[in-house]
Amino acid sequence: MFVGVSIGLNGIISFPGLTGRVFEVLMALLTVLVISSLALVHGETVLQGENQSCE
Repeated sequence: MFVGVSIGLNGIISFPGLTGRVFEVLMALLTVLVISSLALVHGETVLQGENQSCE
């Protein structure tokens, strides 16, 4: 997605409505990435806590 936006940046800027749509898509992808990362980190700490309590 980032490569596509970078390559077509001049075309995107020339159309007034596309800049907002591209921003929305990038923010949606960033939101999914952050939430997924936080879920993985939380799952990792929960698993580490369970392993430590078993020792």
